[in-house]
Amino acid sequence: MQLLCVPPAAPLPSHVLIHTLDGASRRATLAVAASLLRHVPAEAVYLGIQPLGAPEHDRAVRMRDLLDARSVALADHGLDMRTELRSGDVSTELEGELALHPHSLLVLGTSNVDFMKWDWLARLLEDPPQRAVLIVNAARAESMAVEG
Repeated sequence: MQLLCVPPAAPLPSHVLIHTLDGASRRATLAVAASLLRHVPAEAVYLGIQPLGAPEHDRAVRMRDLLDARSVALADHGLDMRTELRSGDVSTELEGELALHPHSLLVLGTSNVDFMKWDWLARLLEDPPQRAVLIVNAARAESMAVEG
C-alpha cells in the first residue's frame, strides 16, 4: 500500500522531489512518481544523497547510478526528471530542497517501512509549512504489479 498525505487546502504541487531510501525501492518509486506526474504538471527532481565523507570514487559511482535512473525513468515510464547528488544527512538535505519550493510534494520510496524515520516525517507533515508526502512501499508496489 502507498500512503499519500496532503495537508488540507494544499495547492497542486509545482515541484516533485523524489528520493529512495534504498536501491531496491527505486524502480517502484519511479513508476509511482511517473504515474502521478502524468496528472500533475510539475518539475520532477530525483535527489540522491550520500553520507558526508564518502570516498570520491563512491560519488562517481552514485552519479552514474543517478544518470542511469534518469534514463530508465524516461525510457520505461516517460518520466523526464532532473537528477542531483548531494552529500549529507538525508532529512537535512530533503528539508533544504523542499524549503526552496513552497508548493512541493515529496515522493519517498522504501523497500522496508520498518526502517523509516517516522519522527522526521511527522515533523515534515505537521510543522509549518506542511508538505504533501507520498510514501511508496516498494515491496507492496512490486507485488501489486505481479498480481495485476
